[in-house]
Amino acid sequence: MTGAAFSRTGGSHDIAQAQDLMSDTYFPGNARTGALPSSLGIPIAEGPLKVPESSTSGYIPEDARGIFEQFYDHTLAEIVGVPPRLLFHYTSPKGLVGILSSGEIFATNAFFTNDVAEIRLSLSMFRNAAQERVSELPPGPVKLAFQMTAQRITTALAGTSGIFVACFSTEGDDNAQWSAYGGTAGGYNLGLDWHDLSRVATERELRLVPCVYDIESQKRYVERAIAEFETLVHTSVGAETAAQQQGSAIRECVALFFEKVSAFAPLLKDPGFKHEHEWRLVKFTNDASLMEFEPRENVIRPRVRLDMKHSSAGRTIPCLRQVTVGPTPHLDIAPDAVKALLLSLGYPLDEEGGPSLPVFPSRSTLRIV
Repeated sequence: MTGAAFSRTGGSHDIAQAQDLMSDTYFPGNARTGALPSSLGIPIAEGPLKVPESSTSGYIPEDARGIFEQFYDHTLAEIVGVPPRLLFHYTSPKGLVGILSSGEIFATNAFFTNDVAEIRLSLSMFRNAAQERVSELPPGPVKLAFQMTAQRITTALAGTSGIFVACFSTEGDDNAQWSAYGGTAGGYNLGLDWHDLSRVATERELRLVPCVYDIESQKRYVERAIAEFETLVHTSVGAETAAQQQGSAIRECVALFFEKVSAFAPLLKDPGFKHEHEWRLVKFTNDASLMEFEPRENVIRPRVRLDMKHSSAGRTIPCLRQVTVGPTPHLDIAPDAVKALLLSLGYPLDEEGGPSLPVFPSRSTLRIV
């Protein structure tokens, strides 16, 4: 269906409608500065990076909204596939002590990771696909919805985001990651049970997702999302709908679609990082009060803490299954220090009085000098 209330001539009426919908009615206050919204129903506090108007105002038919939500859930399930038994979080000696002592893992703002194209890759793919549909469609509400979407993503690309990621790998003894995260000091990784970590993510309103590196798969997911969005707009904006309600329906469709674009953004990564076999815990927030700032050699990185503990009373991490000591000249004594640390923090004992969690030395032949 198409919206007959909109001019299909491409004349001044159509332009005026577009300008009205692009006004502060859609971008309240300083929202033009760019923001990624509360994805998956996670609330985001107001801050420098504003979120769009609510996408649940009631202009989208419930059945159409349900179909679109199902598409996202099914696509995510397809990407997850068969989950691994364990995920491994690589860290430095200082990081290991900090994580085990606090029961918390830091998630870094996605614009400040070691991939300079982070987030921008996926947002650019969605924007380019939306712009392509704009060039193909005749004037009308669907074309207008894609114009608004392309502009919204362009605005987000101009700033940073409220997306924070903690990184994990399915590889438990990987030379590249020992080098990247351990450096000359040597490193460690924590082996976490996927199913228990997934439950922690649900309880903390986080998302545990794998990265997609294959370019053809990335294109397929974007194309499917664009097609589902077009169907959503067609269904929500009918010929019998009044012009004012059409405008509200378009805004709501764009806001809902942008939520899902934001949720997909941390998943799509450059193929050059494929060797990391990465999974991510993702948190969406613009609340500056939650952020800490880590000084690095050439930048200050915003990050937030992710609580991995079972309760505030203890410090142990229930989903922790093992610790691996990376390549180090002190591999003969380093595991004993980790065991002593685990015991001091209250991790369960085995029959011999040591920690029940296994601590493994790396089998890597990587030379640390």
